Order: sequence, then structure tokens, then C-alpha cells
Amino acid sequence: MAIKRLEPFEGCHAATALRSWSPLARQRHGCDLSGAPVGELLMVSDTPNSSTSSRREAIREAQARFHAHPGYREHMRIRAFTVTLVEVFEPNYADLIEILEGVASGSDLAVEMIENITSAQVGAGVASRFNRHLHNYVAGASSLIDHARRMTRDRDDAVTREYEKRKAQVIVNPEIPFIVGLRNLSLHRSLPIIGYTLSMTQTGLERSEVELSVADLLDSDRWNGTMREYISAFGERLPVRPVVTRHHELVLDLNSWLINELQGANRVPLVEANELLVAINAAIMGVDLETARTRTLLEELRRTTIT
Repeated sequence: MAIKRLEPFEGCHAATALRSWSPLARQRHGCDLSGAPVGELLMVSDTPNSSTSSRREAIREAQARFHAHPGYREHMRIRAFTVTLVEVFEPNYADLIEILEGVASGSDLAVEMIENITSAQVGAGVASRFNRHLHNYVAGASSLIDHARRMTRDRDDAVTREYEKRKAQVIVNPEIPFIVGLRNLSLHRSLPIIGYTLSMTQTGLERSEVELSVADLLDSDRWNGTMREYISAFGERLPVRPVVTRHHELVLDLNSWLINELQGANRVPLVEANELLVAINAAIMGVDLETARTRTLLEELRRTTIT
């Protein structure tokens, strides 16, 4: 057996690439993590069958050195953070925006939201889906904040300094603290009261939006003065779709940039960690390092050609 080397993740290198997909496409594909298997075993046909105690000990020691290497440890931290962005935050956004865009586009979903047009059960079902997806989105956004803070904690380098500058520019946008406050309100008080605006003309649908009650939002004492002014400026109802869309754009750009830069900073340590993977393969196969390196590369090429 041979162990495939670690590679930087593919597909997260530009936020514009993620945004170029439809929400459902992002939900299905997200960022491709398949380019970064960790410790995936690849079968090599001429692997020796015998396994002595000394060889097993050599394998264990090589594995211990690999798992302790800073390049490997950072690689795994970046991977976990990428999962939060791509497999939690992005699908949550896709679920939520699908409902919001469905209502705004004048589809049957817009009509279903009005209980006096269709049955109350249908309208309640759509509202239930919206509440669930809104809760998941604000909760996932909060997790992303915590995980990004963990990624940059105890670092003092060019990446984190630039990240702090970019973050400072992002958080002045009112959509950022609003989603944070909405998460706190939903967690500690209750889900917000939702409503719908549906304007019709003789030619068809003029406007349709899912909205939050401004009075209900301001009933919470968790908002500071700036956010109370922001919420009040909407009048009686706050439209959810433009706020969520802008928030998602800001968060995706910032965290995609951070992932890319962290990977770039870890590129050299990752090369060093991969050398230790070659040492593991050498111990597994009972060969020298150069032979193990050649077999590892050939097996990766074979796997790439097959897939």
C-alpha cells in the first residue's frame, strides 16, 4: 500500500467562482475537497505481504512524525475550516435563498405564502421551512465567525494582519452585525415574526418578499443604538432577501480569501509533510525513500488517470 500525498484544496481559490454557480449548484458541489485526501490508502500491486515487528514499529514512528508535523496539522485545520464554509455555511445559504428567490420570482411559492389564497396548512408549511433555514443560516454564520477566530488566533504574520484589515472593512456593513444580532435573538428569545408582501396588478405580480416585523425585532433589548437605527429605517417590515444576499457575499469573499492565503502560507510546510508521507510508504513497502517516492508518484498518476 502507498499513502497519497496531501494537496491544497481545489475550488475555493476565488469567491467569484463559488458565486458563479447557482445556489443549488453550490449546495451540490460547494468547494471541491476531493483533491485533499488525508491518509488515503492506495493499493500497490507489489507490496510485500510479510510484516515484521520492526517494520510495524518503523511505520508507527513514521506516522507519528507525520501527524506531529506543523504542515500536516495546519493542513487539517484549514480543511476543517473549509468544511465549515463549504459544507455548512454555503448549503444553509442555498436552502434559505431558494425560498426567498422563489417568493420574489412570483412562482407558486409566492402564492402559497398567503394563507387566505390557499390552505393554511400549505402557507404554514412554507413558513416552517423558512424559519428552519433562517435559523440554520444565522447559526452557521456564527459558527464560521468562531472558527475563523480560531484560525487566526495566536498568529502574527502577514496573512492575519491583512485579514484583520479586511475584516474591519467588512464588519462596518450593517448586514454583518444584524445577522449576528438575529442569531442571538433567535437563540436566546425566539424566532422573529415573519410576514409577506404580495403586490398584484392587472398584468400580474408586481412585488413579493418575505419580511420580518420591525416592531418585533425592536422589542428585543439586544440591539445597540446603531442597529436599532438600521432596523427602524426599514419602516414596518424588513425584507430578508437583500439583507441575506449582501451578508452572504461579504462573508464568502472574506473567508474564501482567508482560506486561500492560509493555504499559500502552508505550501512549503505541506511539501515537508509530504516527504514524511514518502517515509511512511517506504516503511510500508520495505524500500528506500527514492523507490517509495517513485512508486507514490506513479500510483497517484494511475489514480488520476483512472478517475
